[in-house]
Amino acid sequence: MRIKDKEKEAAIVRATLELTEAKGLAGIKMTTLAKRAGIATGSLYTYFADKQELLTGVYDSVWDHSLTYTTDINQSDWGVKEILRKFVLSYARFVAENRAAVVFIEQMKHSPFLTPDAEENLLARYQPLVDAIEAGTKEGLVKDVPAHELLYVIEGIVKSVINYQTTMEQPGPRVGEICWEYAWAAIKK
Repeated sequence: MRIKDKEKEAAIVRATLELTEAKGLAGIKMTTLAKRAGIATGSLYTYFADKQELLTGVYDSVWDHSLTYTTDINQSDWGVKEILRKFVLSYARFVAENRAAVVFIEQMKHSPFLTPDAEENLLARYQPLVDAIEAGTKEGLVKDVPAHELLYVIEGIVKSVINYQTTMEQPGPRVGEICWEYAWAAIKK
């Protein structure tokens, strides 16, 4: 069994994101991906058995990377509104700095490659945020709507604001606060 090289694995993830942005998920061919990643096609299969496993693995990797943006959120020290604000600011920074990853996530969400297990894993990763939204509902701060739905509302607002700002100009230093203002207006009771 060959040992996996973290640098090669990172190159595969980068190449997958680049190809998805350029050609879409359907346009990804393993030989093209290997060439773009700078490895032999056979080596690619050391990391991922097939395209399904590749896309699911990259999906997990992208979400793990997005969570690094929110690791500074210490939920035990803040109230619900501050937890949500910090999350929106962090997520806005992730979206602004990782366009190819966001394109990949969106395409995966609307493709047959997203397995129920991958979606469940995603929701489990965001359970602390779901808990904060549910606590906000109990406190009367947040609309009485299922927490997962409000999470998707927040996600949509952040992506829309960042997309608009990127289209018109570079997102400014206040873009996270703008995302927060819109998100809070949408979810508050």
